[in-house]
Amino acid sequence: HRVSTMVSLAQVEKRQGDWPAVLATLDRIAAEKPHPIRGLLNDRGEALLHLQRGPEAQAAFQQEVDQFPDDVEAWGNLAVVYVAQGRKAEARATVQRALDHNGKAAEKMADDVMQLAK
Repeated sequence: HRVSTMVSLAQVEKRQGDWPAVLATLDRIAAEKPHPIRGLLNDRGEALLHLQRGPEAQAAFQQEVDQFPDDVEAWGNLAVVYVAQGRKAEARATVQRALDHNGKAAEKMADDVMQLAK
């Protein structure tokens, strides 16, 4: 129950925009839960982006998609990081990998990212 309570706390902190608290809570969850939780690294990456820690955010998104290739949101976030870095070819390749893994579920994300990558 403790982990689910902390996940709820992180969601509240996220809605409040308290990114340092979100990151701290997510890190506590990861320390207590030996097995990966779907979405945890994606949320961690989002918090890191808000804290201007882009390389760490990119690594978190990459770890999320490596562990959970069906996490379309994480694929999209990883692609957006590449676009923001001017790495448009990598963004397009990331979108293609998301489509390969997720088909129709990734199409809207793919369209959104491709608009950014133009």
